[in-house]
Amino acid sequence: MVNEENTPGFENNDLILTLGDASLKSPVVVLAGYEELQLIVNPANPVSQLSMADLEKLFDGEAAFWQAVPTYSKSVYTASVIAWVYPLDDDLGRLVVQFFPILRKDSRVAADPGEVIQIVSTSAGGIGIVPQSWLDASTAPIKIIRFPPEQKTQTRIPVFAQTQIEPQGALRDLMACVSQLTPSK
Repeated sequence: MVNEENTPGFENNDLILTLGDASLKSPVVVLAGYEELQLIVNPANPVSQLSMADLEKLFDGEAAFWQAVPTYSKSVYTASVIAWVYPLDDDLGRLVVQFFPILRKDSRVAADPGEVIQIVSTSAGGIGIVPQSWLDASTAPIKIIRFPPEQKTQTRIPVFAQTQIEPQGALRDLMACVSQLTPSK
């Protein structure tokens, strides 16, 4: 479908999925589901959980090596920390900063979750944050312990399906199906 007056961001696409908000100001918006942000490390890293205080040390640059993380200091894992983030002008980059407002001055910027996964899986000291749906066996997910109660569910992000014109046919059926499958919580 082509609309002569396209909504910015649609670029003649029939359907756009957005994370976090329905910011395209589309006339038709459906909640398609939810996504969780997941902290990941290299599978050789024996850490299985980190506290928010640990994350702050890792992402603000205070801990240059994994042994400098307080709850991890007895480990023999000596790899240097290499934190991966997304561009701040990207939807995912803004969401990560919103939910994890801790960034290293020397964080490396990745183009997308696939790049974060690829690099963390091959970098002994790598750590990054990706949407949970991107996880595979090449990285290890990390549990965040002692998460502040007010942030307990904040890593859960809504995913919206949007169209620039009233959907017809198969697209209408798809959007109706997606909206019916979405849990209310």
